[in-house]
Parts: sequence; C-alpha cells; structure tokens
Amino acid sequence: VDVVMQSGHILKITNQVEVLGKGTLTFENNAFENNASLVQINDYAVNSGKITYNREVTGIKAKDYVYWSSPVGGQKLADFSSTTKYLWNATVNNWKVPTKADMKIGQGYIIRRMEAGNFTKTFTGTPNNGIKEISIGDKDSFNLIGNPYPSAIDADKFILYNSKKDVNDGSDEVLGGTIYFWTHITAITLRDKLPEGTAGSGDL
Repeated sequence: VDVVMQSGHILKITNQVEVLGKGTLTFENNAFENNASLVQINDYAVNSGKITYNREVTGIKAKDYVYWSSPVGGQKLADFSSTTKYLWNATVNNWKVPTKADMKIGQGYIIRRMEAGNFTKTFTGTPNNGIKEISIGDKDSFNLIGNPYPSAIDADKFILYNSKKDVNDGSDEVLGGTIYFWTHITAITLRDKLPEGTAGSGDL
C-alpha cells in the first residue's frame, strides 16, 4: 500500500509507525505549504521502516542558503550532491564542514546552493519521534539547532518551554525570546555593503 499525505494535511497517530515490505509512506511539501506532518502522541513509541519526506524551496538566489534539519534517522549528507554544507560548532564559535556521513538528530545544517532556481530534497529514513535532548555550547554561545521531527513545531511553545529558569540551581533561561527568519526573496549583499549594525551573511 502506498500512502501519500499532501501538503497541509496531518497524519496523527497514537503509537508507532511501521512501514513494511513494499509499502510506502510519503509526506509531500511544497514551497507554499511546507506543513505535511506526522504527529505521534506516544513519545516512547519506536518506529520502524522508512518514510519519504519531501521539502521544496523555489526561487532561491545563487549562493543563497537553506537551513534544514533531518526529520528522519539515517539521512546521508552525501545525498546533498553539488552543494556546500556547513554546521555551527558552538565550541569554537565558527562554521565547519561536517564530516559525519549521517545527519545528526536536532543538528541544523546550512545547505548552500551555487545556482539560482528551485531546490527540492527528499529525506528518506525512519521518522524521528520522542523527546530529544540536544547539546549546546556554553552560556552566551550561538547555536544552529533544527526541528528533528517530520512535522511543524509550535514556535511559541518552544521558546516558552526553553525560557524557563532552572528551579534547582536558579540558572538563566536556555533560550532568548527572539526568532529570526531567513528569506530567499532578496539578492545576496556583499559583506562590506551590509548596513552598519545589522546581522547577515553576505557574499564571499
């Protein structure tokens, strides 16, 4: 049996997902509605088999970036052929080219496209589920973390939950309360042309 969830639709189940034999489970997303989702109620359900999760970006500028994280386990970085890949190393506070073959759960990756046009990617693997603890750097460090699930997450709840102070040791909140969005509708600006006081990543 081949099951396809179109953009804008949610497959909500209580326990595990099992994709057996020649059956397929595909989640279609497009640039206008990237929210076909798999939602599982039981955090302890263990999935088996592989799903296909499609993502699409249209009208990307040459040398622009896509920020992605894998919603499945076992996704190979090598599948992003003809692209440049980076991740943020919070320990040294700088970008690095990843060396591991598989995309790490919860790790955000920068995929740089050298050519303009549309960019589509198929993620294939066992869908991630459950509570994920992601290591981050020291206090005041920067991080690039990603949504590890084959579904959208509630940004407000994510910020509020991770803004709570630790009641045991009185430490500060884990995250600040600001969300930044990366767009692909404006041309890349040379680094020396970026307005003073603004953040961004200009052309090399």
